[in-house]
Amino acid sequence: MPTEGGPVRVFISYAHDSDEHVAAVRDLWAFLRSLGIDARLDLSATERRQDWPVWMLEQVRDARFVLVVVSPAYKRRSDGLVAADEGRGKQFEGRLIREFFYRDQLAAMERFLPVLLPGVPVECIPDFLSPTSATDYRVSSLSVAGCEALLRVLTGQPYEVEPPLGRIPVLAPPGLELNARQAKLFISYSHQDERHMKRLATHLAGLRRGDWSGS
Repeated sequence: MPTEGGPVRVFISYAHDSDEHVAAVRDLWAFLRSLGIDARLDLSATERRQDWPVWMLEQVRDARFVLVVVSPAYKRRSDGLVAADEGRGKQFEGRLIREFFYRDQLAAMERFLPVLLPGVPVECIPDFLSPTSATDYRVSSLSVAGCEALLRVLTGQPYEVEPPLGRIPVLAPPGLELNARQAKLFISYSHQDERHMKRLATHLAGLRRGDWSGS
């Protein structure tokens, strides 16, 4: 995991469905980096020789978030619905992500974010990412407004923030409300002369006994 204080590190996991899909993922990668997000992608890593399983493990392990850019091929390969020799890299990444979910489901739920590019249906989300019961992030355009929900998660800037808790009001039962008024009345007149206080005490005693007729 990355250290606190630096740019948030993000790994983009995707499948090579088509040249158009790869280009769209590359544009997302460049867009995120232009906003100060340290997004990582395999395209730049291909410029030098790699031990790809080790590289994938490092990217998934060290990223604060993993963006799973879903597609038909991603779902088939990561859900194990293809032959062993089709999309080996994506099959390996899918297994790796499932391992993180199996290890700690709550932590993985926060880290692995399914992302849908324009035109990609929710049915393309792999089953282990809970396509019908968990949040997904739709990208309508490569703009702040078009990626707002995703950007708020990546940058820790939620749209809704819980208001602070206030004081709990003191709500007296109905039967005690009169007693409070009686106490206030007694205190209010405690400065009067002795004769008046005796009359007042007699009157209050009558109220306590239920004599509401007055004098």
